[in-house]
Formats: sequence, C-alpha cells, structure tokens
Amino acid sequence: MNHKLPKDYSIIEVPAKEFWKLCEKPARKIFSDNLDYYGTDLIDTKSEKKKFNKLTQEFDSPKHYKIFLVLFYKTKLVGWSWGYQQTALTFYMCNSAIDPKHRRKGLYTFLMNEVVLRATEKGFQCISSRHIITNND
Repeated sequence: MNHKLPKDYSIIEVPAKEFWKLCEKPARKIFSDNLDYYGTDLIDTKSEKKKFNKLTQEFDSPKHYKIFLVLFYKTKLVGWSWGYQQTALTFYMCNSAIDPKHRRKGLYTFLMNEVVLRATEKGFQCISSRHIITNND
C-alpha cells in the first residue's frame, strides 16, 4: 500500500472550535439525507434540545481525549475525521467524510489510519466505529 497522501493533499489536526467552523456547513451538505446526523434538529422539542445540550456540555470535558483531523486539497477542505474517548480504554471514531469530488483516491483510508495511529499512540486498546448502511459512499 502507498503510505503517502496523493500530491497536494494534507491532513492536519485542529482544535475543536476550528474544526466545527470548517466542517459544519460541508457536513450538512454531505449528510443532508441522513437523519442520524442532522435530522433530529428538525424533530426534537426545545426541551429535548436543552437536555441534549446540557449532556453534551457535561461530557465535553478536557479530560476526554478527542481527535479532530481535516483533509485539504491545496487550501480547500475536502474531508475530515473526528472521534473521542468513550471509556478509559476505548476510542470512538465518530464521523468521517470525503467530498464526493475527491473520493476513490484512498483518502478515507489515510484519515482512518491517522486516527488509529494517534489513538493507539495515546494508549487506547479498543477503537470502535459504526457505519450507517445507507451511506455506501
């Protein structure tokens, strides 16, 4: 396997705040047909949203390890992967995406390998993920 990204591509780790600024709009486009990703915004009550936000804030602690990777082609964002510590020894790869115009180049594999490398270097013994069956890309 080629262990080098294709020419003009780069993967960098960014802080969470920067990651969300970069990725929120493209994620809404890429996952527009996926209710698991953003669909609950349309059906959750104000009370449910308030409870979810409180739970998220309580879990979003500096103690929980997170990885936020972005993939660029030259200076354009074309993909990402992020995940977080679920338990003391388990890292969860939460979400990854590649812009449709940049698929079929092995870029997802590079992102996945980078997450696995960083998580195992940190000491995680288990890395988990799940795949939504309607997301065949």
